[in-house]
Amino acid sequence: MKPRVPIIGIGSDKDIEISCINIDKDRKLILKDEHGNVIEPSCITVGDSYFRSSKPPKILRQLNADPTDIRLDTKQLLRNQNATLVVDTGYQDFEGLRLCVSASIFISYEMKETRRMANFSPQANLVFCLLRDGENPERLGWWDIIERYTKSPFHTINDSYGLVVDSDLRDLSNINKRTAKVWNQNYLPANFQILYASADVGLESYINKAIRLCDKRAKRALTDILRVLRGASLGEMKRILERKGYFKLFYVNFTDDLQGEKS
Repeated sequence: MKPRVPIIGIGSDKDIEISCINIDKDRKLILKDEHGNVIEPSCITVGDSYFRSSKPPKILRQLNADPTDIRLDTKQLLRNQNATLVVDTGYQDFEGLRLCVSASIFISYEMKETRRMANFSPQANLVFCLLRDGENPERLGWWDIIERYTKSPFHTINDSYGLVVDSDLRDLSNINKRTAKVWNQNYLPANFQILYASADVGLESYINKAIRLCDKRAKRALTDILRVLRGASLGEMKRILERKGYFKLFYVNFTDDLQGEKS
């Protein structure tokens, strides 16, 4: 395994000049200006990466940190969440449509002796089509699982939730600051944060394992659906889609169980 290197993103609503960066024994990051004053940026992201020759570092995962208490340990940041949602969307153009499948996992946590365990619960797949050029199927998949969960009896407004995705990395800070929308006219709910995890590498972390599982399940479901649809008439479905812009065709439930992961 390639050596992991912390990666830090610093954002500010005003011009700041950082003269000193310290990391204390608790892996807390402290920023200071030329006069020794502590700087509190407007937003901070921390994550894990590894170096590549002739390329930018490969980001394995990235999370928001509290600008007033900047911790570099991504495992510790994940422990601030009461539950975590994970979603990935696969898509393929077919008969003039973009057929999409979003696979998602709900992660709940429980203590077993001194360990906090992450329990994976696969959710129903969302199957939908898009007609409009420029629509982002990943974002619709994000909003669908957010909407489903916030309307469920498991959601409470006082708890904190993470949504793990593997795309649109450059947009995530603005979405988390609520200066950019998740989907259509919808902003991220106040008790949610979006996290990034690569589905390809970084599998020493359970959130990377979860997004990889979603990626595989979405691709598998998409392959199965396309096999069924080939040769079928899509005339009526196209007319419905043209009226709605997109159409949720159906949900498909998983029946298999996943083992718990240590968080």
